[in-house]
Formats: sequence, C-alpha cells, structure tokens
Amino acid sequence: MNIGFTSRAAGAVERAIEAARELGHTCVGTEHILLGLLSVPDGIAAKVLSDEDVTYDKVYELVGQLSGVGERTNVSAADMTPRTKKVIESSATAAARFGNGYIGTEHLLLAMADEPDCYGM
Repeated sequence: MNIGFTSRAAGAVERAIEAARELGHTCVGTEHILLGLLSVPDGIAAKVLSDEDVTYDKVYELVGQLSGVGERTNVSAADMTPRTKKVIESSATAAARFGNGYIGTEHLLLAMADEPDCYGM
C-alpha cells in the first residue's frame, strides 16, 4: 500500500521531528507526533484534540516533564522509534479503511489511538 501524505500530515511529521530536536530528545516518539499534529491548527486531528482541550502548550510542557528537556539535538526521520514507525504505517491502513487515497492528520491520530501503550496518547 503506497499512500501519500497530505501537506498537513507531512507538516505534522516534520514538526514532530522539530519538537524532538527542541526538547533535546534523541529519538522521535509518538509524543512528538502528537505535538506535530497539534502544531497544524487547521488539521482535523488538531481540531478534534482542541475540542477536548488538548493544546500544544499543555502537551509540550507534559512531555518535557515526563521525558526531560536537554540541549537541542539533530534527530531526523531516521531516529523514529519502532512504535512511531508503526503508527505511521498504520495510518495508511486507517486511510485505506475509510476509502481515502491519502494520509491526513486524522489518520495519524486514529493510528495512535489504536496503538497499545502509545506514549503519545
């Protein structure tokens, strides 16, 4: 299955990597994907999350408290955790399940919600 990302979903993944860098983390986890989704305010995932009072600032602070904050790092997509890679792969399945030919922010969020022990959820 080869489904592409919408510009919003691709932007969310890029912003997730940037959040991991800013926090000084050495890998990109699902918590960073959540931050990435929240940083795309016009994406469906961010709208759903904001309806539940989940904000970028609140999650960023919580991730910093739970995982620590260090010096800026140079992580990249190659530094994604196995669970993050699985979530991204599962988002394609979620998109196909809904008959979509693209992966949107909503599919990333659904894949995270379906992942047991997902740190981002």
